[in-house]
This record gives sequence, C-alpha cells and structure tokens, in this order.
Amino acid sequence: MEILSNLHIRYHGYGWILFSGVANVVMGISFVGFLLYVPRAEGHFSEIDLIVLAASAVMILVGLGLILQKKWAYYPFKLGVYVNLLNFPIGTIISVFLLDYIKKNEIKNYMS
Repeated sequence: MEILSNLHIRYHGYGWILFSGVANVVMGISFVGFLLYVPRAEGHFSEIDLIVLAASAVMILVGLGLILQKKWAYYPFKLGVYVNLLNFPIGTIISVFLLDYIKKNEIKNYMS
C-alpha cells in the first residue's frame, strides 16, 4: 500500500505542475490580460502578469515538493485543495474527494 500511496502523491505533484503552474502561465497572461485589457508598454509585463507568474512559480515549487515527498509541500498542497473548493462545481467535487483521500490514507505520514 505504501508504494501505491507514494505514486499517488507524485501524481498530485505532476498535476500541480502541469495544470496549476503551466496552465496559469498560459491562460493567465493571455486570457486575463485580454479580459481586463491592462495596457502594457512594449516588452513589459503588467501587474496582473507578474502576480500570475509568481503564483505559478509557487505552484510549480509545491508540485516539485510533492513529487519529492517533502513535508513542507504538504501544507501548501492542502491549502490549495481548500481554495479549490471554491471552484464550483468541478473543483468542489475534486477537492471533496481529494480531502477524503488525504484523510483516509494519512498522506502526511508519507512526506519526509
């Protein structure tokens, strides 16, 4: 059972990197910047772009921490799951199942 749980922790890390980090960079810079139409000087980032880039960098670091099963990555991961509860309806469903999985399998014990 330990090998299976370790794989699941790593898969969550890959998910954080792929969906949270990379998707935030791509969608955040192009879509949010387009929606809010933040004027930019040529070759400069707007404040929204910088916030999205910083959030994405944190999410990528947490994803790497999950893959390497570092104890410090557990708390930002769990915080992210709680924040994802607000993404109704898909994020709420995923987060409820994920919180149940974390509690049932005691994922915190697998982090070193």
